[in-house]
Amino acid sequence: MLIFDIDEIIEEEKIQEKERFIKFINRFCSPLNQTGNKKFKYPTDDNVFRQRPIISFENKYIVPNPTYLIWVLQSEIEKDMKSTSIWESYQKRKGQYLEKEVLKVFDKILPGCNKYCSLYYYVEDKDGNKNRCELDALIIYDSNIFLIESKSGIFKTPARRGAIKTLSSVIYENIEYAFEQAYRAREYIKSNEKVVFYNEDDSIKTIIDNKKYSNIFLLNVTLENFGEIATRIHRFKNIGLYKQNEFPWSVNINDLKTIAEFIEFPSQFIHYIHRRLKINNRSECLSDIFTNDELDFLGTYFDNNLYFDEEKEYNFIVLNDYSLYFNEYYLRKEAGEPIDRLSQKMNPKFKRIIMDLEKLHQHGHTDVIVKLLDLSNDTRNEIVDCIDSIVSKTIKDGEFHDATLVILSNPQNNKSGFGITMMSGLSKNREEMLQRLEGYSKIKKYQQKAFEWLAIGKYADDKSWAINECIYLKYEEEYSEELEQAVKKLFTKPMTWTTKVGRNDPCPCGSGKKFKKCHGQ
Repeated sequence: MLIFDIDEIIEEEKIQEKERFIKFINRFCSPLNQTGNKKFKYPTDDNVFRQRPIISFENKYIVPNPTYLIWVLQSEIEKDMKSTSIWESYQKRKGQYLEKEVLKVFDKILPGCNKYCSLYYYVEDKDGNKNRCELDALIIYDSNIFLIESKSGIFKTPARRGAIKTLSSVIYENIEYAFEQAYRAREYIKSNEKVVFYNEDDSIKTIIDNKKYSNIFLLNVTLENFGEIATRIHRFKNIGLYKQNEFPWSVNINDLKTIAEFIEFPSQFIHYIHRRLKINNRSECLSDIFTNDELDFLGTYFDNNLYFDEEKEYNFIVLNDYSLYFNEYYLRKEAGEPIDRLSQKMNPKFKRIIMDLEKLHQHGHTDVIVKLLDLSNDTRNEIVDCIDSIVSKTIKDGEFHDATLVILSNPQNNKSGFGITMMSGLSKNREEMLQRLEGYSKIKKYQQKAFEWLAIGKYADDKSWAINECIYLKYEEEYSEELEQAVKKLFTKPMTWTTKVGRNDPCPCGSGKKFKKCHGQ
């Protein structure tokens, strides 16, 4: 509670425009003895104290809840502006501000990304007519495309208190409509090899080749913080307030800025979105995950990669509250005091591998890193141990050595399966190393009928890099007589899981399930 005398405040804060300040205070002030609001029955009803949370009594002013005053400032000021000539201009500037801020944040998170705003494209309707469509922002980074719709609408007071009709319109205008726009752009990209986006005057802004991109993410960035509506949008479908069967990542711009401050490298951000969308689009038969704050997801991501046991007996998972940490972090930062930063827990040697993949910056490197970040800590550690082992052998004899881990094995599914081949040698033999690494990995991949395979090369005499070479193979395997013969020649018996996993241990793929209920079936 805050109690103040207006004359004392003016004197202490040395406020020059006294009349304007008093007028502002009175705009949010409710006299204690006023006779209005006679129909007020329930706490959720509209009442004068909601719009005017400062109570005046004699010559004193009382603010029972200062936080609530902050909440109503924007909505009440905007309510006053709606009847003025500046309203339309204000709305336009709000939208422009948000779109510019989104691009700034992505510049920070994904350095060197290609970014475009206010794009136009043409799609045909059922009658063959070309319709012009708009997209707020397109971000391209490595093999990833981000389709972003920014919405600067307000969280109306009736919607905050649960008025169904208003809540439905708020969800549609700020989240669902954004998804529809981004979804339409995604379909346009998928259905055209040569994808053309235009400026407003129909001059070409950019042309992209959709074959180069493996991921298209749909993002909805809002100026308002929609709390639980954004963090649990998938649950609003159950009561008919969201009609689509897919859900975007909807995030408030301030939360996005905080995420940008804590993300350590670009692929980590892509992995975070990857995990967040998995939570939004979870099967209805799985446990529900609850929080009304996006930053609770971020904190949980750093602690456990946003992995949750998918067993049906867990019906409701409430995330830890990280608001105390973030509040303390920014208070100490403002005061110039040190504070430990939240970060993702991982083996330091494994992190060096990740950072070297970032530095190599080969096309598709983010796909590789996301795949590695999806692995369990035990599997990450085993990769590190394998590289250390083969490098030590090369140091002793100067020869090539290799190790392979089969992470996921499912030869019955052509779009499943993942393995890693690691090879060590000396830098003077780089050309031979690359030939061996690629050829051997292709044979291993074919033998397992795996969809994805990662080949890592390490020069034992190079101390500055954790890894030196990377080859990423991603395609469905088809019968090959040549590879069949190579497999028979190199391997006398089928490969088995290199990782030793107990039936009740967590599956090394990182799904959160027990091994016996995942890849150990």
